[in-house]
Amino acid sequence: MRTFIFFEPHTALGDNLKEVVFNDGLREIYMDAFYATGIRHIKFPDNVELSHEVLSNCQKLKSVSFPKGVSVVNRGMCENDINLESVEFNSDVFRFKESCFRGCKKLNLILPDTLTGIGPYALAECGNTEIVVPKSWKISIQKRVFVLII
Repeated sequence: MRTFIFFEPHTALGDNLKEVVFNDGLREIYMDAFYATGIRHIKFPDNVELSHEVLSNCQKLKSVSFPKGVSVVNRGMCENDINLESVEFNSDVFRFKESCFRGCKKLNLILPDTLTGIGPYALAECGNTEIVVPKSWKISIQKRVFVLII
């Protein structure tokens, strides 16, 4: 049996959502699951499959922790999360897809050594951002990855 939970943005439930505790056995979190909610911190469970835009437009989000088993940060995952400050990666992450952290104005990001590809606009429009690149990097960076970083 599948259970689906939706948090309607700009409602009392969506705006006041601060934390989510996930049950063991969760396999997938679908597109827009937390879109524009008031969530502040999130730690995904191990081996969960994350769709694209799961956390986009979460204006109060401060930190995200990606679990073991997630190898790709999908398109628009944290796009326009203007208060996102920190992201923790597991050792499995090897690709950032298009616009995954676009518009994250306060992001301090240490790119994982395992990263082998960054899609277009993945880190675009990230003002006041500190990005640390590993010395050992051999990576494919697509066009406009760092557009308008100021």
